[in-house]
Amino acid sequence: MSNEEVIKYVRTDNVLRRPQGTPQEIYDLMLDCWAINPTDRPKAIEISNGLERWTPDLSAQIEVKCRGAGPSLRQGWMDFN
Repeated sequence: MSNEEVIKYVRTDNVLRRPQGTPQEIYDLMLDCWAINPTDRPKAIEISNGLERWTPDLSAQIEVKCRGAGPSLRQGWMDFN
């Protein structure tokens, strides 16, 4: 689906299904960000706080799903320093 098709789809009150492997918390955030009314969408600080709060849990989920697929995903995860 192209970017334009996604925009049209969402603007007609549709939402994309949760991508396979996407944690429910992230999908819920995606849904909040797609709110038609901009004032109903989360603020950047709310998104940032949510991602920081979920990082340890999400990192563990990704680690389990990808175990044996290569080097540890925990290594350097969300390390922006």
